[in-house]
Amino acid sequence: MKTVFRAAHALEAHMIKHLLELEHIPAFISGEFLQGGVGDLQAHDLVQVGVHDADYEQARQIVARWEAEQPSAEVNSAQPAASRDSRSRYVGIFLLGVLVGVLLS
Repeated sequence: MKTVFRAAHALEAHMIKHLLELEHIPAFISGEFLQGGVGDLQAHDLVQVGVHDADYEQARQIVARWEAEQPSAEVNSAQPAASRDSRSRYVGIFLLGVLVGVLLS
């Protein structure tokens, strides 16, 4: 078995596994349950998607195509500030709602 993709988290690994299985390539996830030990383990390269040696080249092409379709780092680096402002607004509204709920009960 060869590793065809190193995932940031289990959800990403399952997406890649499903993508490969849509192309009739059996895929396997390893390290999925190690994420709970992040305090004791390195925090990257824990979750990996593997395929049989014979399927590696075709799987690598599918994964490469998927990676090419992902937004670039430049786009992602501009988004967090805007989404962080939006999130903090919603958190503020939520906390205000909780406060009003407590005061009215």
